[in-house]
Amino acid sequence: MEDFLKVISLNPGFDEAYNNIGVLYSMKKEPDKAAPYFEKAIELDPYNVDAHYNLGDYYYNKGDFDPALEHFQTVLAINPRSAIGYNKRGLIHGIRKRYDLAMADFNRALALDPGNSEVYKNKGVILEHKKMFDESLENYNKAIEINPKFADAYCFRGNVYAKTGRYGEAAKDFDKALEIDPDHWRAKMSQGALIKLLTGGALTGKPGEPEEITGDEKPL
Repeated sequence: MEDFLKVISLNPGFDEAYNNIGVLYSMKKEPDKAAPYFEKAIELDPYNVDAHYNLGDYYYNKGDFDPALEHFQTVLAINPRSAIGYNKRGLIHGIRKRYDLAMADFNRALALDPGNSEVYKNKGVILEHKKMFDESLENYNKAIEINPKFADAYCFRGNVYAKTGRYGEAAKDFDKALEIDPDHWRAKMSQGALIKLLTGGALTGKPGEPEEITGDEKPL
């Protein structure tokens, strides 16, 4: 941090230094301190693609999707081969239930970065919402094949298993997600909902539909 501040004192027009300071604040989990530095980097260089992406990510994490989308659109205008740009724009389309647009963006991302397990997981979520469970499982399986330590993918695959009555496989996936990440909140909620279902307890959702999938849609 001190090094970048020194750079700015010597060269106030160096946009990358501002972006890097913003990244450091983001890493310290101080996003509101990060955002003005991303904004300054863009003011100095409107084509700074990293600053646009980082500021878009800031708004995305706040749930402020209009400015987030604007910045991700700018990322793609500057660099049409940005796989992460397509992925993030696809996430916003998915949150807004524009599933066909989301799938198109995820497919573009995978064409550019075919080894991206996160995008396969995101495709699986969209297909799950469309009740295309077999296709959803294919994408979760691919995500896990690429990254066997991907707790989210195990959790979401477990949700599909639960929705389709494959409770033993669902339980194994929730256990695996929690083995990888003991604090994984989705896996904890889904595991609890499955236990309720199997022990005759009442669920807030439909039978075979773990409670957590009926609530928070962000992030995918």
